[in-house]
Amino acid sequence: MFNLNNVINTKLVRAHIFGEADSTTISNSVENCISVLIEDCLNSGLESCTFSKSPGFNVITGTRQNRNMGQITKSISVSRYNFEVGNINKNGEIDNNITKNHYRYNEFLDVSGLGEYFLLGYTQGYHGYPHLRSRLYSIYFYDVNYQHIQTQMYNLQFYNYTKPSDAHFAKIVIYQETPPTSGDSDFSGAVAFIRTIGMPRNCFIRNCKFENNFSTGLALCGGQGWIIEGNTFSNNKGRMPGCDIDWEDGWEHMVGDVLRENTFNSNIGVIMSGGASLTAFNNIFNRSALTIWGRTQNWRVFNNIFNQKSSIGSPSLSTQGDSVFARNVLKGLPDYTLSTMHGSSASYKIHDIANTVIK
Repeated sequence: MFNLNNVINTKLVRAHIFGEADSTTISNSVENCISVLIEDCLNSGLESCTFSKSPGFNVITGTRQNRNMGQITKSISVSRYNFEVGNINKNGEIDNNITKNHYRYNEFLDVSGLGEYFLLGYTQGYHGYPHLRSRLYSIYFYDVNYQHIQTQMYNLQFYNYTKPSDAHFAKIVIYQETPPTSGDSDFSGAVAFIRTIGMPRNCFIRNCKFENNFSTGLALCGGQGWIIEGNTFSNNKGRMPGCDIDWEDGWEHMVGDVLRENTFNSNIGVIMSGGASLTAFNNIFNRSALTIWGRTQNWRVFNNIFNQKSSIGSPSLSTQGDSVFARNVLKGLPDYTLSTMHGSSASYKIHDIANTVIK
């Protein structure tokens, strides 16, 4: 019914948006019955609204490949065949004094067709790190005459960064034990892409109600820097995933979101299937679960209250990067579980700090 796309500093306020759940059934409706779709936005969101009776995914966020506020942008393939041993110094100059675990791109990448920001990552299919294992990379920007203009050291894959306005070319350095040995054969052996992905950036959902929906209250399928605060989620159930909030189909495009001072009353509660640097604090879970799957990394969950267990049990928490579960209060729940995506061989863990369990 509503699509926030190509907008800046825009919000939907004090609306009550009803879906069609009263006139259909779960089996006769589809998951993509959407009340609100939020895509390529900046500093925009929802405030003091109610979203109810949706047969589908209700309120959902999304991304638009190679877009920036309605403008088509370029995709740059980073091929595995163009890496060589060595470094580039902060001045953008070849540096052969450092070779261990340093691999530089030996050609200039034309970044002139990007938008005002960019990310680097494998953005095909289910994303992830199938070819380029280095989570960190450094990028060096040059003008149209190949003169160095800026260095960004130790950027993270899949995070958005500002592209210098006068940048025309770029090179990168990655940090891993060996150079990439596989790539996407459809893109000349690409291990990653440099792209501008149209997505919600620094957006918000505040003081809203999500209730009586057939499936999900809020499906966060992409964006960076969401603030989700002061909301109440109740009676979201039925069609999978049937929860209050689901971080899922945006995969590594879900970065830096903050979940604070919300109340969750639905059984399945909150699911984090992926993403990075997600934070949840000062929330109340009333017979409502929290499930974090192993693909999620570097998350922080602290100062939350879990009141009694839902039918699916206590928090189930996993990760693929150092994460923190701290100072939470768990009342009347069985023991919570901690695990890592790579099992006992993982060199990272979930840091379990000063949680209070009341039986």
